[in-house]
Amino acid sequence: MKPLLKLTRSFIHKSLAIIHKSLVFGKILDNRVLIGTHHKTGTVWMSSIFNSIASYYDLKFYANRGNKYLICPSANFDIFFQDKSNFDFHNLSNYKGLHIIRDLRDIIVSGCFYHQKSPEKWLHLKFLKFGGLTYQEKLNSYSSFDDQLIFEMEN
Repeated sequence: MKPLLKLTRSFIHKSLAIIHKSLVFGKILDNRVLIGTHHKTGTVWMSSIFNSIASYYDLKFYANRGNKYLICPSANFDIFFQDKSNFDFHNLSNYKGLHIIRDLRDIIVSGCFYHQKSPEKWLHLKFLKFGGLTYQEKLNSYSSFDDQLIFEMEN
């Protein structure tokens, strides 16, 4: 899927400022707001921003983080945040949204740096396919960054 716009932090900040200005205390939203992200594309950042906006304006914020099967909340909501951008559009009406996509090259580089030092448990499990090394140990065993990137892409 090719993004329609290249979303920079500046563009996102301007978009959020427009959304913020259009909200009025006590006003019911004309449209529900859908926010879709993907792994390593600003998920935590966007969730905190829209949760703050909802809280400030007393809107119903629903975040679906980590549940790949829930594609639409059963409860009423004003803002629906989905970290896998998996929406059931056939069962939604009157919505507008923001779909955040990051350049795949940036995701790979960011993931490589993150996985080199992260304390996440799965990175420290021994794997037979890595000769008994953990993911992190195997990644850090490569001396060149190019080889580390290739390992990250393959695994």
